[in-house]
Amino acid sequence: MKRIRSFLGIILFLGVVALIVFQVMMFISKDNSKTTIIENKGKEISSEQIKTKELNLVAIGDSLTEGIGDSTGRGGYVPLVAELLESKDEIETVSTSNYGISGNRSDQILKRIKKDEKLQNDVKKADVIVLTVGGNDLMKVVRSTLLKVKEDSFIKPQKEYKERIEETFKELRSLNSDAPIYVFGIYNPFYLYFSEITEMQDIVDSWNETTQSVVEEEQKAHFIPINDILYKGGNQPELSEDQKDTIDSSVKDKKESKVFNDLLFEEDNFHPNDSGYELMAQSLFDEMMASRKEW
Repeated sequence: MKRIRSFLGIILFLGVVALIVFQVMMFISKDNSKTTIIENKGKEISSEQIKTKELNLVAIGDSLTEGIGDSTGRGGYVPLVAELLESKDEIETVSTSNYGISGNRSDQILKRIKKDEKLQNDVKKADVIVLTVGGNDLMKVVRSTLLKVKEDSFIKPQKEYKERIEETFKELRSLNSDAPIYVFGIYNPFYLYFSEITEMQDIVDSWNETTQSVVEEEQKAHFIPINDILYKGGNQPELSEDQKDTIDSSVKDKKESKVFNDLLFEEDNFHPNDSGYELMAQSLFDEMMASRKEW
């Protein structure tokens, strides 16, 4: 009898131990399951946080923002960069506001930023701000010298231009302190047609350096150089001295020359054409993606 009781006791003990082990294993399994769910949910939340449903881009500037030379009439680089951005999985839509006015100098652009209430309201809501400026300031000096370009003639205008760009940043930051600002440089449209004006490229480079120096002093601001991708045209070989001597200095006679800039608008040989704007949009897109954490 004692043996039977002892045997039953052992069986009961083993049963209790087995039950306890089973309960512990179930608890651990549930805990691991909860942990996995939490981790997965965390990943989903993180993915949603990274996804930008809508990006609001405001473009301000001169004819390059307006899109002079764009055969589609849609606004030059602005819709093109929007399409490039929308091709990314994390961006659903890009809304754009185009405040480009052909012929505007830096002082005129600055005045609009100060006075135009619609522009100001859009800048306040912007996730990204893009600026084209400087080309008309430079051309004003070129015209005043009647194409007798001397670097000394640009010293004072360049200093005044720099002050206006600094003030432009100040005004934009008073409206929106968070959005990154991307500023296009200028290019030399005369390189192939007026090769004898050798000082022109040096002046364009200096003007770009002035803009870039202001941009680099600002937070969340980026300078986008475009001279190197536009001034020689697409796949244009470097000219020899003999070739330069044979190029007509008159734009009117361009069609008689074998050398021409195939990235510029054929009707004025000054503004980008469709291909030129595509290169501008790609340059802006690349810089935006490199600094995507800012927007």
